Amino acid sequence: MANSNYGESFPKTFSSASKKVALNAFMAAVLGIIIYMSVLLIFRTIGTPKIVGYVTYEITLDKEGRAESEKAAASYYFKNGEDAKLPQSDKTHKYSPIYTDDAFPEVFSQILMLAVYSIMIYNVAWGYGAHTKNEVTFGHRKRDKFEGAKVGLASSVVYYIALLFLILAKLGSGFKQALGLFGLVNASFLPLFNEMVYNEHGTFGLIAITSNTPADISWGGVLIMLLPLLYKVLLCFAAYELGYRGISLKERIMYKNQPSQKL
Repeated sequence: MANSNYGESFPKTFSSASKKVALNAFMAAVLGIIIYMSVLLIFRTIGTPKIVGYVTYEITLDKEGRAESEKAAASYYFKNGEDAKLPQSDKTHKYSPIYTDDAFPEVFSQILMLAVYSIMIYNVAWGYGAHTKNEVTFGHRKRDKFEGAKVGLASSVVYYIALLFLILAKLGSGFKQALGLFGLVNASFLPLFNEMVYNEHGTFGLIAITSNTPADISWGGVLIMLLPLLYKVLLCFAAYELGYRGISLKERIMYKNQPSQKL
C-alpha cells in the first residue's frame, strides 16, 4: 500500500492535477536540456568521432543572392581506404559530416531524460489517483476509469499549439521557426527527434527522412512527433490507476528483496 503521509501534497482536483503535470513536464524539459547538453559535451570531449561520410545540402538563393533555404539532397559514405575529406562548400551547396558515434550519446541522453520526465509526471498522476480513491470511497464523486488519461490530455495545451504551428508550416504557412518551437516544447524528447526526424542522416533517419525546413518534414515525421503526447497520456493513465489502487512501485522495489523480520 502507498504511504498516506504524503496525502496532503496530492492534487485534489482535475484542474490542479492537469496544471501540475504541465508544470512538471516543463521542469523536466529544462532539466532534460541540461542533461542532453552535458552528455553531448562529455562524449565529444572524451570521444574520438570518425567521419564516415557527408550529407549534401542544396541551398536556394533569393533574388539578392542570399541563402533563403536549404534542403538535404543526398548522402555519401566513404569507401574503404578513401580519404575522409569533405568537398568545399559554395553558395549553392553545403556539406555536413556524418559521424560514427552520433547514435550512442543521443540514445543515452534520451534514456536519462525520459527517466526524469517519467518520474516527475508519474508522481503527480499517482498522487491524484490516490486522492480520488478517497473521494470515491466516501461518496463525494463517481469513479472515472479514464481520468488519468484525461489529465494527460488536458495538460498538453502548449503541445497542441506547437503541433498546430508545425502542421501549418508543413502545409506552407512559412513559419520556419515551427521546428524549433516544437522541439523546445518537447525538449524531453529532443534526442528522439534528432535521430528520427530532424537529422536526415541520423541512425534511424530512414523512418522519416527530412530536411531542416518544416515544409519538408515527412508525414512519417509528423506521426513520430505524436509520441510525446501518446507517452504522457499512457503514463498518466497508468500512474493514476496505480495510485487509485494504492499500488506503490517505489515501495515494491525497495522492499521486494528485504528479508522478513522474525518476531
